[in-house]
Amino acid sequence: MSHQVLVRDLSTLAVSTLKALAKRNHRSLQGEIKSILEDTATRVKAMERFRRDTEKLRASFGNRKFSNSVDIIRKMRDA
Repeated sequence: MSHQVLVRDLSTLAVSTLKALAKRNHRSLQGEIKSILEDTATRVKAMERFRRDTEKLRASFGNRKFSNSVDIIRKMRDA
C-alpha cells in the first residue's frame, strides 16, 4: 500500500543538500527522499529486532554474574 507524505518548511540547507545528494545518486529529489525514508525505516526495524533479541538473550542468563574479561586478558597477557 502506497502513501503520500507532505513535508513543509524544510530549510534551504536541507533542500539544497538533498538535491545535491539526489543528483549524485542519479535520482529525482522525490526519489532520493523516498530512498532515505525507506532505508531509515528498514534500519529502525532491524534495530528494534536486535534490541528485542538481545533482551531475550540477557533474560536467558537470569541473574548470573560473569567475570570481567578485561582482567582475565590482562592476566594472560602479563603472564
